[in-house]
Amino acid sequence: MPTNKSKANPVKTRAKTIKKRSERVKKDLLDELRKNPIITTACLKSGINPSTFYRWTKDDRRFAAEVREASKEGTLLISDMAQSRVIQGIKDGTPTYVIFWLKTRSKEFVEKITHTYNHVIQVNDQDGLLTNDRIRRFKNMMDAWRDPYLNKQVIIPMAIKKDEPDDDSKKPADDKKEESSKSDQKSVGLGKAT
Repeated sequence: MPTNKSKANPVKTRAKTIKKRSERVKKDLLDELRKNPIITTACLKSGINPSTFYRWTKDDRRFAAEVREASKEGTLLISDMAQSRVIQGIKDGTPTYVIFWLKTRSKEFVEKITHTYNHVIQVNDQDGLLTNDRIRRFKNMMDAWRDPYLNKQVIIPMAIKKDEPDDDSKKPADDKKEESSKSDQKSVGLGKAT
């Protein structure tokens, strides 16, 4: 059988064509992201589906890095445009732009937001499983818990009533008499045992 070496392999030719087209589209996409950092818009203008874009960024680390850089450039461009519009609005005497500028740029006009938490935990100890040791461990756990955003301790008011003696029943008889004279009712409030 004679073979004709002048004919190219159609599969290889198609793969080369697809690769060239993909590289061209990736370049167009990066150019669009430099103008406008919104991925969906850049994909539409480049003529590809966003799912293709995400597949390319997943499969090609170099392209993903280029996308991040182009998006940063686009974000800076849009931010500069927005800032110039705000400044123009201030020059025109538009109160909304003046208020916006002062609230975002001047410490005296920044609105302060305060978050307050009030958590209440109620415990029903019908089975008698709540011992002094468990109360102490729970209290310590609550005292150690801090709000990660505010970096302040969260205060959890709670009340625990107990009708039966706790694990201290293993103490000698003299200690048991002293314990029985105390109230069996225990409460934990504002994170402190009383």
